[in-house]
Order: sequence, then C-alpha cells, then structure tokens
Amino acid sequence: MRPEKEEALREKFIEEVHTDGLKHDSGKTRWDLLPFDIIEELAEIMTVGSIKYGDNNWQNVNKERYVAAELRHFAKWRSGEVIDAESEKPHLAHAMVNLMFIRWIEKHEGEKNEN
Repeated sequence: MRPEKEEALREKFIEEVHTDGLKHDSGKTRWDLLPFDIIEELAEIMTVGSIKYGDNNWQNVNKERYVAAELRHFAKWRSGEVIDAESEKPHLAHAMVNLMFIRWIEKHEGEKNEN
C-alpha cells in the first residue's frame, strides 16, 4: 500500500474509533497487534533451550544448523505430529524460534557477539 493511502486510512481510523479523545499514534510500531499467547510459546521454548544449552548460546551457533532444525520441526508438523516429544511444545513454535534465530543472525552478521 502506498504510504499516503496508508496514512489516510490511519487518520480515518483515529477519527472513527477514538471518540473520547485523540492521541496521534500514527507511524508508531503497533506492538498491540502481536499475538502474545504465541509470543509466550516462543519464550517458553527459549527457556527450555536456556536450561539445556545456556543463556543466549543460540547466538553462537551456525545459521545452517537452525535452517536444518526449522525444517525438521516443520516436517514433523506437516506429517501430523503437532507436539515435540522432548519439550512438549508445538513443533510450529519450535520452527518459529529457529526462523527468529536465522533472522537475528542475518540482521547482526558482522557484529561482535558479546554474549
């Protein structure tokens, strides 16, 4: 969507929905749109990983290991296995965590890791 059209839609939304007061939030990141029940699943999986491997150890692992792990979890889910037997957490949530790791590694490539 073109930026000017997006801005017009936001302004229309603000006018229609906020009848008790006005607060200009356009252009700000909408954290309230995140599904926090799913985010909690990711945090639970990261907690399990922290216990198993140590805090932030994931930042020191080769990206290709996460690609392989993501594909394994996705394949398990596609074959009908919804829950990972070891962690008792959803395979899709594991896949999402691995994708998050891959994205983080790509975003921070070349930076010195202090963890």
